[in-house]
Amino acid sequence: MTTRLRSQRQVWIDYDQEADVLYVSLKRPQKATDTRESADKGVLLRYRGKELVGVTVLNASERRRNRKRRANRGR
Repeated sequence: MTTRLRSQRQVWIDYDQEADVLYVSLKRPQKATDTRESADKGVLLRYRGKELVGVTVLNASERRRNRKRRANRGR
């Protein structure tokens, strides 16, 4: 799936259902040279040099369910 943003930048979004992993590439998919875990555990920030080129979200469907539950509690 490819999504176009208003700035005409392309973003590539892939979801691996079996592994429950969401991949978001901010540049044409490529190998990152560095990966850092964000403060939100299970979210990996992928860099090529100093530039953020992608984000990997582990346990993506579980995160979505938890987010919906929290949103419903706030109503």
